[in-house]
Amino acid sequence: EIGQRTAWGINFGSYTYDQIRDPSIQSLGLSAFSGLGTLGGGNVTLQAGGTIGDAGRGVVVAVGGSGRVMADGSLVQTGGGVLSVKAGDIGTGGNQFVNLRGRIDIATGDFGSLVATNFRNDGGSDPRPINPLTAYSMTTLVGGDFALGDSVIDLRARGDLAMGAIIDPGIVGMTGLTDIGSGS
Repeated sequence: EIGQRTAWGINFGSYTYDQIRDPSIQSLGLSAFSGLGTLGGGNVTLQAGGTIGDAGRGVVVAVGGSGRVMADGSLVQTGGGVLSVKAGDIGTGGNQFVNLRGRIDIATGDFGSLVATNFRNDGGSDPRPINPLTAYSMTTLVGGDFALGDSVIDLRARGDLAMGAIIDPGIVGMTGLTDIGSGS
């Protein structure tokens, strides 16, 4: 034990050493939140009659929260809320839905897309008749990824439902980026 209490919150951005582009060129990048949300907590409602996050342009919607362990060992949590999305469709453009503490409620037509592929053509090697109009697999284009802390998802889709990754942002791996600082 090092005598420090645990705390967590949102890093709104910091300069980072960017070695991903070209290791031989030293450059700075700004790693920062770019999206919409209530980063200190609160409710977010996003409504659209058409498709959101399509054509390679995803939306990032977040509800933030923070917390700490007090000297007496008690847990204090702040922030959180309801992230509500109602849209005609949710496209395949790299959408991200983040809620550190609360609930994600999504109601949509399609969440991503499923496309029928691999219609069977065995070249006559199988004597059994085949239905050339039957798809034997689907190509999945996800509607979005989820990052959940102490949260739940309620997702209702009237059509296709193709979910991406679901992660816990409190235990995600380290990036190759480091904060610029004095080194201490």
